[in-house]
Amino acid sequence: MGEMVELEKLPQHLDTLSPRDWDRLFELLPEIERTQDFREYAEIISKTVGVIIDLRINPVFDWMAWKEGEAMATNRDYDYSQLDTITLCKLLAAIIRADRFTDGFLADCFERGVIAKILRALKNKVYSSDASEVV
Repeated sequence: MGEMVELEKLPQHLDTLSPRDWDRLFELLPEIERTQDFREYAEIISKTVGVIIDLRINPVFDWMAWKEGEAMATNRDYDYSQLDTITLCKLLAAIIRADRFTDGFLADCFERGVIAKILRALKNKVYSSDASEVV
């Protein structure tokens, strides 16, 4: 696990990730979608956050000032499929960081299906035939 990636360097970093790297994250989707009870420290939450951190797809940026991201993360009906890969990664980072200040926010995002929707949208972008959409 390396240092966190600055937002400006995230596109180049994402280019270095292989399909096998991404699969480590996307293989968690069935378990996330099956889980009914996301207690604050549910194992699937720890596993998911661990892979996100290992892959370094949680960029460093001023997430507290990113009001659009807050609106996206709190709207259960938001269509994440319209977002680009960078924005999806920023959302994951913002949700993970927000949990430090709002206890239970991360578990709530899992519970409401927000994390699964973001990961599904990310998977579609990463595996889309148009590689230019990846970054």
